[in-house]
Amino acid sequence: QRACRGRIEAREAPVFASWEGKAWSGVIDLVLREGDAVIGVDYKVMKMPKQLPAEYEQQRRVYQEVLRRLFPGQPVSFEFWWLINSPR
Repeated sequence: QRACRGRIEAREAPVFASWEGKAWSGVIDLVLREGDAVIGVDYKVMKMPKQLPAEYEQQRRVYQEVLRRLFPGQPVSFEFWWLINSPR
């Protein structure tokens, strides 16, 4: 429902970035605009873990920084949307 309320800026947006000395490539599944805020979303097709794995936290930081560079001066966040929403 949230995706229907916001304006979709991009779907399946490719990401190529250098972060902390490493090359990153991936895909941001959805980029939404809600008011003046930009929200990046990555879908996870698995049960939601009790604690976010370190590699997902790093992915969140990299993708959020990419969005900050693409949308300078605008509030940016990044979220994981769990498509199977129950803890392990």
